[in-house]
Amino acid sequence: MRPSRPAEQHSTTNYLRDLVKSLKDDKFSGEGNDVQELLNTYKEQFEAAAITIEPPDEFVKLITLDDLDDDELNENAYTNQKLWAFLFLTTTKSANRTVRQFVADKNGHLAWKALHQEFLPQDALSRTALQAKISTFAINPNAEPKAQLDHLMRIIDTYERVRGVPLQDVDIQDAIIGALSRADTNIYNELIHSLNKETLTSQKISISQVRNMAGSAYRMHKEQSQLKNDSWKQPRDKIMAFVKKTDEIMVTTKRDEQRNGEQWRLAQGVAIGASGSTREATRTRNRSNRAEAAALFVAKRRRR
Repeated sequence: MRPSRPAEQHSTTNYLRDLVKSLKDDKFSGEGNDVQELLNTYKEQFEAAAITIEPPDEFVKLITLDDLDDDELNENAYTNQKLWAFLFLTTTKSANRTVRQFVADKNGHLAWKALHQEFLPQDALSRTALQAKISTFAINPNAEPKAQLDHLMRIIDTYERVRGVPLQDVDIQDAIIGALSRADTNIYNELIHSLNKETLTSQKISISQVRNMAGSAYRMHKEQSQLKNDSWKQPRDKIMAFVKKTDEIMVTTKRDEQRNGEQWRLAQGVAIGASGSTREATRTRNRSNRAEAAALFVAKRRRR
């Protein structure tokens, strides 16, 4: 028999409907290389939403890995069915098959436990694999570091859940500094030295501060790289040097043009002078020829 619906649960139903919509494109499938991290992310999203529901206690009682007796389940029967419906609507593939095992009673609490037992097992191999991911995690220097650091923290959180015991602050500190140190770049050298210096006085690290500082270092390096490749964004001294060099080239070019103009005019003058001399020589020869002809004519007439 379907349990009666308490009047105060109306806000819960609406909130879960909105939460299902928000996870529409981020359903948990139970498949992939990072299935434990995916389940942990999925679990965090749901837990964060569940505690904001009014009243939140009903859901908080059910999203636990502890065993609940029949009285506790019957007392929260309506909420338990809503939990099952949410898990059914926000899982797919292997994970959804696990949830469907409890379709008869729509027992959300048991489905929640089954997901963790199957996809987040607390065995030695799972712990070793997650520990290896943490110890070899390296920041990619060609990508924004904030999202990568968030990913590292999700791996650490998953490891803590599988391990059953939270890591010490110094272990988290070592993991973050190690991830930055393994980046194939010197972008984060100053940040690494600063964090390392802080370890002498404090074993706890501010994750948000590291994210912001790493993001600033990454953006500064990116801007400097762009400046090197763009002559129009060079510093002022380089721009002025470029302008001065350009002015010098223009002055030199103008001077050469003037010099070439003077040479051309000189050459023209020489050519004109040479041409005048040639014409004068021609006229002189003509006058001489005419004088010789006249003298010859007079001599002939006298002989007659």
